[in-house]
Amino acid sequence: FLSRRSPSFRRSIRKAQRDADSAGLEFEHFQGEQDCAAWYQRIQAIEANTWKAREGKSIFVNPRYAACYGDAMSRAASDGRLRAVIAVLSGLDVGYIVGGVIENTYRGFQIGYADDFHTFSIGNLCQMAKIEALCEEGITEYDLGMAIDYKTRWGERMLNLYRVIIYRR
Repeated sequence: FLSRRSPSFRRSIRKAQRDADSAGLEFEHFQGEQDCAAWYQRIQAIEANTWKAREGKSIFVNPRYAACYGDAMSRAASDGRLRAVIAVLSGLDVGYIVGGVIENTYRGFQIGYADDFHTFSIGNLCQMAKIEALCEEGITEYDLGMAIDYKTRWGERMLNLYRVIIYRR
């Protein structure tokens, strides 16, 4: 994966990994036997400390969306499809990435990190931890979801999706 990224991107990831290792950053992986509700609470607690929450742009600000994501995580966990990583520094949850697997494809749901730890590149490190774990599982596709600028560094191709509505009279 990294061999297909730009030299500057590879350097920045490697530096972030060295800095994180020196600081003692660890990654906990959701393996399916943990309590999904407890993981979701941890994710929401991290999200509450993100720039998105501070600016009112977090999906978890809306109780309906928060409930929807909680339900999606629960359903995906119930049959072993949920994949999540929580970054932990000195016993404090500081970042997360969560998504689900269908066949050989991982679909990212959400990613976030606490603002106070932005210098550690927590979002990038969560992405790398998730990619490494997915590769170990043999997952070959990573659907990043909707197009956002930062995702172009992570993705290799963009799919154009079209919505077709069919109705009968």
